This record gives sequence, C-alpha cells and structure tokens, in this order.
Amino acid sequence: MQLLNERFAGYVDRVRFLDAQNTRLVDELGRLESLRGTEAARIKAMFHVELQQARRLLYLVDADETQLQLRASSLEQELDHVTQK
Repeated sequence: MQLLNERFAGYVDRVRFLDAQNTRLVDELGRLESLRGTEAARIKAMFHVELQQARRLLYLVDADETQLQLRASSLEQELDHVTQK
C-alpha cells in the first residue's frame, strides 16, 4: 500500500509540474502571438506606404510616356510636312 501511495504522490507531482509548465507555455504563446500581430501590422503599414509610392511613380512614368508619344507623333507629322515641301 505504501508503494502505491508513493507512486500516486509521484504521479500527482508530475501532473502539477506539467500543468504549471502548460500554463507557462500558454502564456508565452500568447505573448508571442501578440508580438507577431504587432510586427505584422507594422510591416504591412510599411509596405502599404511603399506600394503607394511605387504606384505614384508608375502613374508619373505613364504620363511622361504618353506626353513623349504625343510629341514624337507631332514631330513625325512635322517632318512629313517639311519633307513634302
């Protein structure tokens, strides 16, 4: 009977230890998940700003290209006119 009591006490101690360890790990997981959420939000905001800047530059390049194409067309028409004279 003494041996069973000692084994049961050892089992209870082990369960308490594992329960405490589980609580500690759950707390650490919660901390890491909140840290990950904070970091993800910061990175998302940073890339959002960079994406807006890239879109703005793309729009400006597209506008410049359109102006240059119009200018080239105008110069070609002028060249044709001068060539015909």
